[in-house]
Amino acid sequence: MAELFIPTGYALAGIRLALVADPEEMLATFTVKLSGASTDPTEMASDVFAAWLDAIPANQLGNAWSLRGIIFRQGPLGEGPVAELSGVTDGTATGAMLPQNCALLIRKNTAFSGRRNRGRFFLPSGYLPEGSVDGNGMLSSTQLSGWQGLANTLLENLTTAVSPNLDGMYVSHYMSAGQDPDDFQPTPVTSLSVQSQIATQRRRMRR
Repeated sequence: MAELFIPTGYALAGIRLALVADPEEMLATFTVKLSGASTDPTEMASDVFAAWLDAIPANQLGNAWSLRGIIFRQGPLGEGPVAELSGVTDGTATGAMLPQNCALLIRKNTAFSGRRNRGRFFLPSGYLPEGSVDGNGMLSSTQLSGWQGLANTLLENLTTAVSPNLDGMYVSHYMSAGQDPDDFQPTPVTSLSVQSQIATQRRRMRR
């Protein structure tokens, strides 16, 4: 069975989000390369979480939602250090948000072709006010432009230019036993593209 391959020098980050009265957390996940400026997983996890909050602040999140911290798993996955930072940061955006089965979809683009060199992650409906999409699930032009700017900032925040312990976002690959790890090294993300149509696959975000 193929498993997600996170080699040494990389980490899988999961931003934890929760909605009042929902017992299950949701995750926005992505891989980051570590720069070597630090060997402390807690410090690196804190850098990723700070990069997220700077790009996508709490005023973008509905006030029935909260950020609960980050899960940070260093490679090799299943063997490397794990850091889990907890602490509630409440959303402050007022007004009704879209139902929980809705999510903002952000694609990870690389300089290489093929399905394996593309990725995506989801932001839960706490970031999507009612009225921000039409009946076909299409974002308004204002929302799309605004979110694209925030996504650009997030990608920049995960580089050594902003966070000395981090060296960019990457797309990780699934590898089966016996395959050559050199053929499955993570691929650097060159840009993020916010999709104009929202997603409705809630199960993909569950912890």
